[in-house]
Amino acid sequence: MNTLPEEIERDIYSYVMTCNSHSNYIFNKSSLKYYKDKAEYRYCAPIKLFNKDICQFCSAKEIRFLKMMSYNL
Repeated sequence: MNTLPEEIERDIYSYVMTCNSHSNYIFNKSSLKYYKDKAEYRYCAPIKLFNKDICQFCSAKEIRFLKMMSYNL
């Protein structure tokens, strides 16, 4: 079986795993190592907004914008 170089795998993981809620994309040792190396994952907190789960800290700008819009109304 052909394997990709480690640099390319890390680039792919950076596109796939962007938040703690994407932990179900861990499928081998190298993806687990990438997941553990990212320290900001442990601060993610999912919230429900518009019937979708989004991360409270990764989408902080968008959530703040929606809160400001609700205050203006």
